[in-house]
Amino acid sequence: LARMLKVSGYAVDTLADAAWADQILHNSRYRAVIADLTLHDLDGRAVMRSVKHSSPDAAVIFIANPQQEEAAKRLVAAGAAGYLIPPFDSRRIASLLKRGGGALPIAESFPGFYNIIGKSAAIRSVHELIRKVSDTSSTVLISGESGSGKELVARAIHSHNGRAAKPFVVVHCGAIPDTLLESELFGHERGAFTGAYTDKQGLFQSAGAGTLLLDEIGEITPAMQVKLLRVLEAGVARPVGSVKDVDVSARIIAATNRNLTELVEQRTFREDLFYRLNVFPIRVPPLRERRDDVPLLIRYFLRRISEERGSGPIEVNHAALDLLYKYWWPGNIRELENVIERAAILSSGGPITEKHLPRDVHAATKKAASTSLFDLPFKVARNAFERNYIKRVLDRCEGNVAQAARTAGVSRTYFYEIIKKYGVK
Repeated sequence: LARMLKVSGYAVDTLADAAWADQILHNSRYRAVIADLTLHDLDGRAVMRSVKHSSPDAAVIFIANPQQEEAAKRLVAAGAAGYLIPPFDSRRIASLLKRGGGALPIAESFPGFYNIIGKSAAIRSVHELIRKVSDTSSTVLISGESGSGKELVARAIHSHNGRAAKPFVVVHCGAIPDTLLESELFGHERGAFTGAYTDKQGLFQSAGAGTLLLDEIGEITPAMQVKLLRVLEAGVARPVGSVKDVDVSARIIAATNRNLTELVEQRTFREDLFYRLNVFPIRVPPLRERRDDVPLLIRYFLRRISEERGSGPIEVNHAALDLLYKYWWPGNIRELENVIERAAILSSGGPITEKHLPRDVHAATKKAASTSLFDLPFKVARNAFERNYIKRVLDRCEGNVAQAARTAGVSRTYFYEIIKKYGVK
């Protein structure tokens, strides 16, 4: 239900435990509250009193089972906007929200930080790291899978800093041959090599006092690593064919989709350069580790598409949303954006349904659904369960380990041990 509302554009908070409701309601104002009478022996009238106290204009909608229908009707007579008996569809919910909340407005802004859309615990920790490092001049190493948004993180660091008005220069190290990369980064003097008819300023100089992003840093050769190390250590660069150094004042941010620690162990990446780059590491989580952001990202991409076309809002039905939520997203946000754009074209402006999604999404979701813990060896199944369990509990508790340990009914020390055992962030 929360996913469906988010993809419809609503800003949604969810509570896993009714015991938190009073505290949340007293600290925030809401336009609507949906409460499930079938869980936690919920007292409908008590919910309405709490809502009335904090958000007098909010619509209160109850979910009830058939045996609770008479009680739900009495709550409606007492002022509730309506009730729902499962199964129900989005049109029924939308109707109740509009009727009870006075045409409840769809959220137009997207939670995030400098175009990094999302409010999951995983991405919020990235936002916090960006805030902390932005006001410094420290070198930052951003790691993450392809398509996860590493360049967006680098741009956010630059934009949140005093250098925001200065240039932001990106060089894709893996896309430039080594012989040309030196000239691109450091510049060259006329006559330095065949074809060098004029002096050329390097990207280190072009960035000035701004920011230089060295993307795909794991792809550069050992020879280029030595030259880059000198820039980081001495703050100077030497153009090709020159005998004079030029000062480098740009902030350096490096990004990689490779494991540099492994490359250091394999002796293909210099250890001293790694430590120069790894002053402040930021890991960008893959999309599968922040699934709660999927509906939000879908809505963001759909709104952008509709604005570009000058068309009305594009909707996604339940079945399609469920497939998109469960998919593994090996290509991360870039893949999600491409899938949504393709589906919007195929839907010709109508609702996006499962038939508009590519085969890979259908096949991977079916495969995941057919794989059970019971198909695995005992030790593998136990480890998989423990890892998923603590990740879910941590997500519910928004990363608060003490609260997660209490929820799981174990000591904080033991919970930390499990976190360390499975490498859960």
